[in-house]
Amino acid sequence: MLLFPLRVEEAEVNRLPWASISIAILCAAMFFVTWVAPRNPTGLSVESMEKVLKYWVEHPYLRLPDRLTKMFPPHLLEGYLVVRAKATGAAASLPEPEQIAGEQAELDGLTAEVFRRMDASLLRRLAFVPERGLGQKGLLTHMFLHGGWEHLLWNMVFFYVAALLLEDRWGRGFFVGFYLLGGLVAVLAQYLMETGSQTMVVGASGAVAACMGAFSARFPDRHIRMVWWILWIFHGSFLVRAWVWGLIWFALEVLALAFLGNNSGVAFAAHVGGFAFGAVTALGLKWSGVEGRFLVPAVEKKSVAYARPEGLDRADEAIARGDAAAARKELEAVLAQAPDSAEAAATLVKLELESDPAGAHARAERLFARLLARSSADTVAVVEELGPVLDLWRLRPATAFRMGQALDGAPDGLRPLAEKLFAAAAVEPGPFAAKALMRAAQARLDANGEVRGALEYLERLRALSGVAPEILARAAELEQRAQDVVARERGQQVGLADARAIDLEELPPAPAEPPEPSRSGARVTECQLGGMTVEALSLVLEGGRQAKLSLASLLAVGVGVASEPAPPPAPPRNILYTDLVTSWGGPAQPAQVLRLKSSTLRLHDLYPGMKPHEAFGLFLAHLLDRSGAVGLPDAGALRRGEYPRYPDVESFTRALYG
Repeated sequence: MLLFPLRVEEAEVNRLPWASISIAILCAAMFFVTWVAPRNPTGLSVESMEKVLKYWVEHPYLRLPDRLTKMFPPHLLEGYLVVRAKATGAAASLPEPEQIAGEQAELDGLTAEVFRRMDASLLRRLAFVPERGLGQKGLLTHMFLHGGWEHLLWNMVFFYVAALLLEDRWGRGFFVGFYLLGGLVAVLAQYLMETGSQTMVVGASGAVAACMGAFSARFPDRHIRMVWWILWIFHGSFLVRAWVWGLIWFALEVLALAFLGNNSGVAFAAHVGGFAFGAVTALGLKWSGVEGRFLVPAVEKKSVAYARPEGLDRADEAIARGDAAAARKELEAVLAQAPDSAEAAATLVKLELESDPAGAHARAERLFARLLARSSADTVAVVEELGPVLDLWRLRPATAFRMGQALDGAPDGLRPLAEKLFAAAAVEPGPFAAKALMRAAQARLDANGEVRGALEYLERLRALSGVAPEILARAAELEQRAQDVVARERGQQVGLADARAIDLEELPPAPAEPPEPSRSGARVTECQLGGMTVEALSLVLEGGRQAKLSLASLLAVGVGVASEPAPPPAPPRNILYTDLVTSWGGPAQPAQVLRLKSSTLRLHDLYPGMKPHEAFGLFLAHLLDRSGAVGLPDAGALRRGEYPRYPDVESFTRALYG
């Protein structure tokens, strides 16, 4: 039966793992140079060895050189000692001492020729041979050598499974150092088992075992797809958690080391030592806080922040298996690193609703207060997510009212939710009651033209005391609108003004495209992507207003990566910005720009299951292809996925628009 790991399920990396790729390429190149290209990779001459053994069989009283006997496994060495003891025991049959000395010199010469050829091979020169001690180059180079195709392929399969997420988490430089140190620790463990051995130690398996130990400890709940084959006819696959996979593999290696020792030709001690080193290192980095304080921020500083935090994925997995405590721990860890993560905060609110409704509503209050205070582009999405599950009447009237306001201009399907929010804001008399009842009536009419409920809201409004005249005037307009609906339903012809959705007509119209920008700066409007069709984008502007942008009206698409400050102690984050230029402006007139952040694109909704950088590449290609717009600053580089970097967003704006 053949059993091997195929991949880590639902795993994606934020950057191309160049360190892991380079290690694999180096292993392949060294394998070709030391194993494939040479006619005799090990340098061991069968003919020369046969001469040695034949000569010794003919003269069993001679002593085989120590270098040769150190290559014997224990059972062969014991047999040699028995035969030699019997031969030397019969003193009457021994030749004269002078003859024995000459024959011994002949045997030593034949043995020296065997080792001369072996030592001349590149593989042995670069391998780790314990007899040489620790001061040899093989201490480092051995981990890039392999003794056969099967040896290389199996090591690379396990390396692929265990290494990529470690590099993505720790960064390329640290991962390379970890890989090399893991290989050194592994070979030292093997050296301590056989300090005088002549056997070559080659292979990346010690360093790979270190990666496996670190992966199993650092990502214990990841699922690994295992594949099995029986007689190359029957086959299948199954999932196993990383910690189970690592623990079983480690236990089998420990058993093999205990029962087989060094007699099998496999460096089990290196496997055990490397795995233990990797696991201890990963847990130490996590528990000490070094990973969270230093390694992860350094990686994020060099990467574009449109990847979903890993902790959110683990929280989703914990919720799916019903482990609320683990999910809460993961979400709190995400918020400790990224306090502005609206998705983590919203998920934590939903998680707490079952165990602590009062605490969940208090957390929701704080979340909405933060989002509404800065007009966050995430506000609409969070209101849409939490509105249906919260007890809206437990919210403060001011919060409920502002949540309803955030849905102004949102898709029509959210108008019923807006109505509920305004109704909740008016549940008690207060400064928001009149406005809230008026907005609830308006939302009811806008949603489905339902008159009775709207009139009930307006009747409650009139019953309030001290209502401002302008609100009463607006209420009268709404009542007239409701009466017009009633009249229309009765067949009367009532002229109504056509209602329209908020459109980009509110923005200055785009003049005819000049040959190049006016370089008079830009008026930037931040927004988020609400949806996309073949010919248009649905955008959500500040305040929750909805807008539709025809791709045909785009003049240019600018893309760049710029740093954005984060609340202390979190480091600055690199954000991918996408600018939609609708007007180049003119003399002393700025360009008109709609700006999208990578965090507001919601690419996982547009391209489900696709890696973020691939999804963004498709999104950008769609914009450029359907609009015919200019790519800024370099269309060719953008299509290749090469996005320029800037120290801050102001530098990005100046570089594109002056």
